Order: sequence, then C-alpha cells, then structure tokens
Amino acid sequence: MTSILNRFIPFKRLGETVRSPCEPAGERRGRRARRLNLAAVGLLLGIMTLAGTFKISRDSDFVLKSLVISGDKVLNIRLPEGHLVSGVVKDSAGSPILGARVGAVDEDGYGGRAGLTDESGAFQIALRPGRYEIAAWPPYSGQADPATFPRLVSATVGHVDVASDVNIGDIVLPDGYVVSGQVTASGRKIGALSGVVVASKTDSKGRPHLAGYALLGGTRDGGTRYAMALPKGKYTRVLTGAQAFSLPPPPGWGPWNLISASSFVTSPLTVSKDLVRNIVLPAASKLSGSVKDKAGRPLHGVLGISVKGSSPAKDGLATAFVVTNGKFVGCLVPGTYDVVYVPTMDTSYAGKATQTHTEVALTEAARTLNITAEDGIVLSGKVKDAAGKLARFGSVALYPVDAPVTGADTLPQIAKVDKKGSYRLCVPPGEYDVQAGADRGAGMLASVLPGMPGMPEYPGESRPLLETLTSLIARLRLAFSRLW
Repeated sequence: MTSILNRFIPFKRLGETVRSPCEPAGERRGRRARRLNLAAVGLLLGIMTLAGTFKISRDSDFVLKSLVISGDKVLNIRLPEGHLVSGVVKDSAGSPILGARVGAVDEDGYGGRAGLTDESGAFQIALRPGRYEIAAWPPYSGQADPATFPRLVSATVGHVDVASDVNIGDIVLPDGYVVSGQVTASGRKIGALSGVVVASKTDSKGRPHLAGYALLGGTRDGGTRYAMALPKGKYTRVLTGAQAFSLPPPPGWGPWNLISASSFVTSPLTVSKDLVRNIVLPAASKLSGSVKDKAGRPLHGVLGISVKGSSPAKDGLATAFVVTNGKFVGCLVPGTYDVVYVPTMDTSYAGKATQTHTEVALTEAARTLNITAEDGIVLSGKVKDAAGKLARFGSVALYPVDAPVTGADTLPQIAKVDKKGSYRLCVPPGEYDVQAGADRGAGMLASVLPGMPGMPEYPGESRPLLETLTSLIARLRLAFSRLW
C-alpha cells in the first residue's frame, strides 16, 4: 500500500492565510488542465534527461530504531546512499503509464522513497539494502463520472531483494471495478463539500490496507460525487474529514454556512462488479473550538477524532479536523470521542506544544472544546544528503514504539525539513522509531492534483481542501505502512 500523497504535509507560519492551490474550475476544464499538467511533467522529464541535467538521486531513507527521548535532544541525520530499483509500469494492454506512483515498503513496515513514472512508464527509486514490497498506483483521477473513470488499480511486486541496483521489469496495473456515488446530507441540500472517501480491507492477520480513495470537492454538483476503481473484494468504505456547506463559495472567500452533517460515516462494501453506492451523512452536532500552547499562542495541526473504544484503522470510526491559526470546526453525531491533537508546526515555532489527548462528549447541542496543548520535548537537528550537503526538502517522522497499532496514537509525528536543512518537532517523552527521507515528487504533484477549498466559518480565513486531505492521508499512509 502506498499513497500518491506521501509526505506532502502543509506547514505554515502562525497567522498566515492559506489560499486554495487551484482556481475553482469546471470539471471539464479541470480534467483538461490535469492532462496538460501530466503531459508537461513528462515533457519536462524527457527534456531534462536528454539534456543530461536530470540526475536520479541515490539518497534513500534514514531509519533509527528505539530512540529514547527524555530531554531536549539534537539528532543530526545523514541520508544513506541507496541502490536504484527500476522498472516500467504498464496497463493490461501493454501501454506505458505516465504519472504512476511507485513506492516501496520494507519488512519492518517502513515506506522507502517513491517516484513517478515518465512518458515511457519508466521509474527509478533509491532504497536501502533489504527486502521490499514494491507497489505501483495509477495516476490520481479527479473526475467522478463512472462512464469515463479510469479502471486501473494498483499492483504489487513482493519479495524484491535490494543489495545492488536492480531492474524488476514490468509492473502491470490491472483493470478493476468502478465504485461511484453521490454524497447527500440528511434533510439538507449540499452546496459545497470537502472530504475523502477511503476504501480499506484487512488481510488474513487482521491488518488494514488502503485499497483506494477519492477526494471530494469541485464545482459540479458541489463536489458531492465520487468515483474510485477497486479490485474484487470486501472493503470498509469510510467518508472522513467531511465538511458540508449549504452554499457554494461566495466571492472573496467570505463566511460559509456549515451544515450540521457528520464528519464521517462508514459502511461495508463488497465489490464484484461496477457499483453505484450513494452516501448519506447523518445529522450531527457542531463541535468547534481552539488549540493553543501554554503561552497562549494559536497552533496549527490536526485533531484525530475517534469513537471511544473503537479501532479506527480497522473499523473506520474516526475523522480529522484541521486546526488553522488555533481554530477548528466540524460536526459529529452525538456520542463520546477520543481526541488527539497532533501539531504541524514549522521551524519558526519556538514553543513546545506537543501531541495532547482529551475526551469530549457530544449531545444534540453544539459544543465548544478549547484545548491547551501539553509541553513536550524538543527534537531538532539538520538533515544532510548522502553527499554531505544540507537537504532542502524532506521530512522526519517519529513513530511511538508502544502505541496501539489500531488507535489514534499510531499517527506519526512529522516535521518538515526547511530550506536550510533544519527540522524541529516536539514530542512526549518516550521511545520512538525515527525515519527521515526526501521526496521530490510531492511538490510536483501539488500542481497535478485537484484542490478545492473547504472553509471554516471564520470570516477572513481560508483553508484549501488539499491541505485538509493531505495532512490526514499522508499521516494515515505512514501509519498504515507500519501495520504491514
């Protein structure tokens, strides 16, 4: 399992207003723009290769197991030089696929570097020595028309031993079945919607695997239609991170009218043919509030919210609210929830706010939840590439060693590497596995993927859908990979 959004995490300075990464456009124009973007990516890679200016990096990911953190600590990281794994991704007719994403997971569950295929379907990724499962995923399609939706699904090559450069040959992406539908809210008309529909399944050992997903958002039908291609099988389908609004975005990004519809809903899904499966968001109660550190500074981050006593990675009874400039808003059905705040602060943040747990009980009435983040321990340092030069991109992720593998604590804590090669994050004391790496593809993908705004109710502020979903998906992707 690998997600095309691996490591694309939003980090911004306090008080910064974020605008949508894409101008809203009609679905037809959006499809044309995406095709042009993919073609431009392929052309650029081809020109750079012919000119001899494009060099595949051999920097692989860095892994350090069982790091005990009991006080502020400096950990400087040098990415090791890896071996190049190459191959070609094709469809069942033998045609090369441009823009497919190829990634790898080792036997310990660490996701290695990932890459995109060029116009000839070829890829190269640098990996540490070891045994890997290599997975290829089709390019993400932002459309939701089942008649024209691409049927390609992912394919996996298992037990690839990497001890030197190796060519694994062709990876053929088979055709699957198209599952599509429309999202509605109980008793309310949706004018605009953000969220992500996820399909996952468990293996013989009960471990969850991400099978497919579809981002919601767009101008046609308020972005309420979805489509995804899945292989034959049984899945848990979850709509999560949802925010529904009664009106489309007004000029100037003014206040939006939030519909009291649940942020998540889950159901079983059996796929053996093309299916239409609509989703109804049940009525819910509004939950809003603030997140600040102990000095009163507003924070950015993600609230992982799960039904108390559930196993989110297995049963899907969870969602996420994005915290922007210290504020969040969303809707949940009445019940009791575990809430975990995970910060996403950049190196400009000088405080010590860290992952913080709380609990909230909701009735049918609106509820306000104000969170003061606990102080943690600062882990910081520099990241260098294999040649000893400061890295200008990448991320450092910490996985708590003793966290329940199906709980919200599985979400890793991630720091972005800035342009000076620095990273900084705050964590509770404990034992962690550390992984650091660089992925050039993330920035390129930002121009290819569709992004529509999902707005909180606060005037003068905006937050793009892409920011909301990539925060959630990237963290889930890393958490899922550790469950293999």
